[in-house]
Amino acid sequence: MDGAKITLSGLLTRSDKTGVAGATVTIFRTFDGKTAAVYLTLTTSSTGAWSSTFAPAFNATYFASYAGSGSTTNATSPSVRTTVAPKVTITSPLNKSTSSSAKALKVSGRIAPNKAGRVVVLYYVTKTGKLVKLTATKVSSKSTYVLSARLKRGTWRLVVMIGSSPGNTLGRSAVLTVKRT
Repeated sequence: MDGAKITLSGLLTRSDKTGVAGATVTIFRTFDGKTAAVYLTLTTSSTGAWSSTFAPAFNATYFASYAGSGSTTNATSPSVRTTVAPKVTITSPLNKSTSSSAKALKVSGRIAPNKAGRVVVLYYVTKTGKLVKLTATKVSSKSTYVLSARLKRGTWRLVVMIGSSPGNTLGRSAVLTVKRT
C-alpha cells in the first residue's frame, strides 16, 4: 500500500564467500512499461552487506548491480517486483458512528497517490464477506471523493475500493462500521 515501507537488502561476496567491504552497489528501478534507471547508490558494510528501506508509491521492479573492481568481478542480483496499492482513506463519517437513516449517508475520503478521474466504489460487506456495490463516483482533481447512499436502519460494514490503474494494483479502505437509526 502506498506509504508502506519495504527493505531491499543483499550481501556482496567474493567467490570465497568473504564480504566485499566499501563497495558501491547501484539499485536500479523499472516502473511498469518503462526502462530501468538508477534509483539508489549504496556502499557495502565491512561484511559486504547493503540495505535500503523506503516507501514506494508505484509498482516497480528492482535489481542491484556491482560494477566490479580489481580482482572482484561484476555482479547483478536477481530482480524483485513490488506492487503497490493506492491508500484509500475514509475521512468521514467516523468508524462506529451513528446517524439517521432519514438522510443519505455521505462517505468521503482521499486516495494516495493522486488518482484523479478514476472511479471509486462504495460496497456493503455482508456477514459472509461478500461485497455488494452501493454506489460509485469519480475521484476529484485533488484526489478526494464523496459517495452518497441511502441506507436503511441497522449496522452497516462498508469499504471503498479503487480498481487497478497504471502504476498501482487495486486499493481498498479499512472497513467502516456505521449504525443507522
